[in-house]
Amino acid sequence: MLVEKLFFKKAAIFICGLLLFALVKPVFAASNIVLWNKLGSQAEAENSIIGYNFLTVGTPTYPAAKFGNGYYVTNVANRLQITHNIFNEYESGCIEFWWAINDNDGSHEIFDNYGGGIQAQRGFAHYDKLNSYLLYAINDAQTVGTNKVGLTINFISNVFYHLAFVWDKNSTINGNQTLAVYVDGELKISTSCDINPASMTTYSNFYLGTYGTSATFENNMIFDNIKIWNYAKTNFSDRFDEGTNGNESPQITIVEPNGTGDTADTSYTITWTDSDSDDNATIKLYYDTDNSGINGTQITTVNEDTDGTSGSYVWNTTAVANGSYYVYALIYDGVNSTNYDYSPGQVTVFHAVSSNLVLWNKLGSQAEAENSII
Repeated sequence: MLVEKLFFKKAAIFICGLLLFALVKPVFAASNIVLWNKLGSQAEAENSIIGYNFLTVGTPTYPAAKFGNGYYVTNVANRLQITHNIFNEYESGCIEFWWAINDNDGSHEIFDNYGGGIQAQRGFAHYDKLNSYLLYAINDAQTVGTNKVGLTINFISNVFYHLAFVWDKNSTINGNQTLAVYVDGELKISTSCDINPASMTTYSNFYLGTYGTSATFENNMIFDNIKIWNYAKTNFSDRFDEGTNGNESPQITIVEPNGTGDTADTSYTITWTDSDSDDNATIKLYYDTDNSGINGTQITTVNEDTDGTSGSYVWNTTAVANGSYYVYALIYDGVNSTNYDYSPGQVTVFHAVSSNLVLWNKLGSQAEAENSII
């Protein structure tokens, strides 16, 4: 009888464990990341760590890349594709990966949801090595329309670059933009235009490294560690972290100070946005005399989960020496690499030492001239 009780008790614990796993897993799947694939082999490509699996056509190869191996597309007959129209499914999003070209004069279709011919209902990115020109568009044909951004940039053959293509129908990228391109973590170009991913219902595939099934363009590209997000991600300080077991890397962006009218005597309110859907991350705030090196003085430590996606902290500046300072934040979850972000501008701390000073103005801009510190 005792043995039977122990058996049923263990069985109940096992079943509860399965139910708990079933309950927890959807929470993880609801993360902002909708696809993550290391692209290190055919087996990896066809079994994404998160989200959609790639379909293999032909025999793509997987040579050395940024992290281990990556997907090398030599021609349209040997490619990877997803049977989903990413731009149709998400009104805002971001596609990021490490990428290198393997020739000096080719015309490369980086990705496309091509359905035949040059059609307006497409999302694509294209690089012309001969003319050093990168083009990114949504809901736009390649040769007409205005729903696109392009820039002159020289990508050196066989050098890996981190590329990120961002879109947002509601124009929230950097304040009011709908399309943006980031290279190695830096914003290279953005624009505000009338994109409407929800209307892109004609095509249902996403081709990585080819112009659909067409052999119009050369290929010769290597892709590594692709991630697709369902929001307009703009902070890529985590790009050197390949990722850990599908756990989302925490992100943070300092909003204030932005350098406009930011002065303090006894206190100043720092503001930021952050995200970490699957952990309770820690945020450390610092001030620094410049915006590089992450070698400043710590202000405080706060808990990421207590502030939602927007945070603020009232910084006691009473003991801070007179001067202009950037603020930066470190965010870490104990799983992924630590990410950081510097404020877009400085805050000026000034403690008046004499009542004889009746005016102080740095005269650095019209806004500063019209808003004296004293």
